[in-house]
Amino acid sequence: MIPTRRRAKRFPWARLFTVIAVVAMLPLLLLIPPIHRVVFTDRTNAALQKAAAPLTVAGAMQRAADRDREIKRLQEKRESDRQSLAARDASITNLQQTVNQLQDELASSASKHDTPKARPSGTPGGFGPATVDDVHRTAQTWAAMDPERAAAIVGRVPESYAVKVLGAMPSDTAGEILAALPPGLAARLSTSEAPR
Repeated sequence: MIPTRRRAKRFPWARLFTVIAVVAMLPLLLLIPPIHRVVFTDRTNAALQKAAAPLTVAGAMQRAADRDREIKRLQEKRESDRQSLAARDASITNLQQTVNQLQDELASSASKHDTPKARPSGTPGGFGPATVDDVHRTAQTWAAMDPERAAAIVGRVPESYAVKVLGAMPSDTAGEILAALPPGLAARLSTSEAPR
C-alpha cells in the first residue's frame, strides 16, 4: 500500500459567508412593501400570537381566567333561571289557591240556592203567595244556569211554582230545562197551565 498524505480540510468559508449574507438580507427583504404587508398584517400578528399563546404561562393563565369567567356566567344564569322558575311555581300555586277558593265559594252559593230556605218567600206550599218579581228573578237565574242543574232544582220545588217560573222564561230555554227533567214530571209541567 502506498502511504499518501492526507490533506487538511479547508474551512468552508463560502458556506459561512452565504449564511451570513442571507441573514443580513432578511431585514432588507422586510422593507420591500409587498413582503412587509404580508409579514406585518394584523391577521398575521394575531395568528402568531395565537400560535405562541399555548407556549407561554401567561397564555395558560388567560385561558384559565376565561374558563372561570364562563363558569361564573353559567352559574349566574342557572341561578336566575332557578329563581324565575321558583317565581313561576309560586304564581301557579297562588292561582290554584284562588281557583280553589272561587270554586268553594261557587259551590257554597249554589248549595244555598239549592236548599229549601233559599226558595223565594212567595213560593206556594205554605210560604205565601209568589210575587211577580220573585218569579221573574227565579226565571232569570234558571235561564242562566246549566239546563241539567236547573232541572234538578225544578224537581225540588212545588210544581205550581215551577210552572210559573217556566212560563216566565223564553220558550227555548224552558224547553232545554224540560228536556233535562224526567219524562213524567216534564209532561205534568208542560200540560199544567201557568196562573196569570
